[in-house]
Amino acid sequence: MTDNNKNKTKTNEDFNNSKWARGEYAKDYIECADILIPERGAFFEVFKSFYTDYFLPRNQSPQVQNVLDLGSGDGTLIKELLEVSSNINATILDAGETMIEQAKQRFSGKEDFAYVLATFEELLDGSVEVPLPKNDKGFDLICSALAIHHIDANGKKALFSLIKKLLKKGGFFINMDTVLAPSKALEDFYLQLRAKRSEQKRILARISKDYCKFTDRHKDKEHHAKIDTLSSQMEMLETLGFSEVDCYFKRGIFAAYGGVKP
Repeated sequence: MTDNNKNKTKTNEDFNNSKWARGEYAKDYIECADILIPERGAFFEVFKSFYTDYFLPRNQSPQVQNVLDLGSGDGTLIKELLEVSSNINATILDAGETMIEQAKQRFSGKEDFAYVLATFEELLDGSVEVPLPKNDKGFDLICSALAIHHIDANGKKALFSLIKKLLKKGGFFINMDTVLAPSKALEDFYLQLRAKRSEQKRILARISKDYCKFTDRHKDKEHHAKIDTLSSQMEMLETLGFSEVDCYFKRGIFAAYGGVKP
């Protein structure tokens, strides 16, 4: 197990002043995640199918797959991958100390896993660097879930460019995230659909905890301004030179998309 915090020269004030920097808020979010994101289970199934049926047959690495999870939270995506393959060497990056600590506990037996405490802004300004795999050729797969929408369009394009640099030739990128609907009418419909599905899941799970503090955030003006349409993000990938750019799954405001580094 390794930590890569030596290059960290500054603290991102925006994150540290946000709710996500508070451990209790982050833990509450995780507890309610399946209700807040009714498509979360579908995301995981698509992700695992993407890995076993699309990524592995195309990847030339014969043994261990080097995977980078951006905005990992407590490591749920990597946990899902380990259910279908044990040959994974993961680098887990998140801006929250609580999330990184929980990921370390979850993967305590994985001595080769690396952990990076950093915001996307710190990656982009160079104050924190992601350690490359031991082969120095780049990552086989870079994934992210429900994290990249927190940065604006310019930030997304810069991050996608960095992702391309971090991938090895033939490496894959997949992002599962919140996207902006192309019209207000569609967005209102999608949010109503989400609310109905979330309430159904809450009743079935017999959870009484108030989760409105999370769902209302989507309507927050500053937060909403950073969310981009699916088409614009796929166009960014194509402009940067990714190939086979496509949407793998979409339901309402949630979508999975990505591409390959030629």
